[in-house]
Amino acid sequence: MKTIAPVLLALCLVSPAFAKNSTPAPANHQEQLEATFRDTRAAAKRGDASAQNNLGEMYAKGWGVARDHVQAVAWCRKAAEQGLAVAQNSLGEMYLKGRGVAQDDAQASMWFRKAAEQGDFRARLNLRLMEDFRNTRAAAERRDASAQYNLGEMYANGWGVAEDDAQAVAWYRKAAEQGLAVAQNLLGKMYLNGSGGVTRDDAQAFMWFRKAAEQGDAQALDDLRAMEGFRNTLAAAERGDAEAQYKLGEMYANGWGVARDHVQAVAWSRKAADQGHAAAQTNLGRMFYTQNAAQAVAWFRKGAEQGNAEAQVFLGDTYLNGSGGVARDDAQANMWFRKAAEQGDALAQLKLRAMEDFRNARAAAERGDARAQNKLSFMYEVGDGVAADSAEAIAWLRKAADQGYAFSQFKLGEAYRSGDLRVARDDAQAVAWLRKAADQGNALAQNSLGEMYREGRGVARDDAQAVAWFRKAAELGNYQAQFNLARAYSEGRGVTQDDAEALVWSRKAQERCGSRCWSRSSL
Repeated sequence: MKTIAPVLLALCLVSPAFAKNSTPAPANHQEQLEATFRDTRAAAKRGDASAQNNLGEMYAKGWGVARDHVQAVAWCRKAAEQGLAVAQNSLGEMYLKGRGVAQDDAQASMWFRKAAEQGDFRARLNLRLMEDFRNTRAAAERRDASAQYNLGEMYANGWGVAEDDAQAVAWYRKAAEQGLAVAQNLLGKMYLNGSGGVTRDDAQAFMWFRKAAEQGDAQALDDLRAMEGFRNTLAAAERGDAEAQYKLGEMYANGWGVARDHVQAVAWSRKAADQGHAAAQTNLGRMFYTQNAAQAVAWFRKGAEQGNAEAQVFLGDTYLNGSGGVARDDAQANMWFRKAAEQGDALAQLKLRAMEDFRNARAAAERGDARAQNKLSFMYEVGDGVAADSAEAIAWLRKAADQGYAFSQFKLGEAYRSGDLRVARDDAQAVAWLRKAADQGNALAQNSLGEMYREGRGVARDDAQAVAWFRKAAELGNYQAQFNLARAYSEGRGVTQDDAEALVWSRKAQERCGSRCWSRSSL
């Protein structure tokens, strides 16, 4: 069976259009994943090894379907038995980790070896890790402290063995008890944070930090100082010192000298805020921002009125966007940004410039400048210098598009194609606007128009027309079109099947977009 060129596999899990006769891509992300799943499953059932591997990956990660490791194993096995190296490596990892199948080092090693013999670098790495694990375990059992620490790391991270926190801690402890400072410090952190299956114990944390610090371990010395600093700060905070209460809130929030604890962070910040500490009031505003916007705004206002620049910026944002129960008010937003900017706050200075940029763009747009109209649409879309507003964004985009501004025509076509900017999805309108931009030489629009022809959306399906538009965009350097053209040559769809040409265009695409185009499935 002919398989798809490896560089094209990166597209399989991100584009519903990858499989033949694929369904249109819905606007909703979950619906897109579900559509991709259906298309991939159909191709997998037809025996396509790449689709079988990708279907296994989707089951393993819960992409477009409920996570099911047993199904993941089943589909990866089908692909692996067809000789697909990436699937053989994935199946080896499943056996190694015991996911969806009983843990079996021998089976893991066998599948890694099959993939490695085809040149799969991940499989080669996994074989080396398994060998390293065996060697490290042997040395650790001979009481080599460094090997014991390394074995703990391997268990903690699943390097060459299934992850096992209990085994990791046991081997870290063996190394620590032999005096290895790095293991002592790590064990101290685990006790401090209650991580890795270890029950939190400040006394044990302090003891292990001290042991490592006495050997000159700089990190352990910092951790000891942080714990000591926490104790001193706690004592002062309990005496009612507002600055100490503020700092204690920060220590709990960030895990400085103590395990992170959001409840304690809020409690101590509130004690300081109630005493009028401006930075603590601002911190409380930040802590409440996603839970209780009105309360957050109240705390920001207290901090802002005391001159805290960060609070002033937050308050300016609430007036700019009309959020947190505050009516939108550009004058108030400008005033608070200016107060912060006059204190040298860089973000406030940037926001003031954005508001001025918006005013200038709006003035030019109202004079009929298409470029300014396109810019104004973007500013409304992302909320740059103005509250985000999809209706305004689409209105100004349409004005620029009606004047023949190619990029706006492309954007309007994409909005109709996907339902972005709260526009009702309309394939016919999408094709009309994409064609206007494509005819002006816009490569993005040419590629999108090609996809519409390939999928039969808004036009009769026509693979030859799809290829023609992909080629125009590809020759202008659009990497998505180059991928699409490579796929067309690989599948012989709209063009004579030609693996050599597929490879040429896939390489061009890879050169254009680099590591962004690679997914695990493409390796």
